[in-house]
Amino acid sequence: MQIALCDDEERQLDALEGFLRAYEAEHSLDLTLTRFSSGEALLAAPGKFSIVFMDIYLDGLLDR
Repeated sequence: MQIALCDDEERQLDALEGFLRAYEAEHSLDLTLTRFSSGEALLAAPGKFSIVFMDIYLDGLLDR
């Protein structure tokens, strides 16, 4: 399963990835996690994601 993680704080990305890796191991899943530090980077990424975990307070696109 392809999962996108998007947050402008590295610490939050680390925490979320840790939770998902623990869930993956506990449930014998095969997750592909891709990290993004901005909404722009996520939108520019090729491919599709089954799930997107996204910070609701990101700097960037809507700050204009």
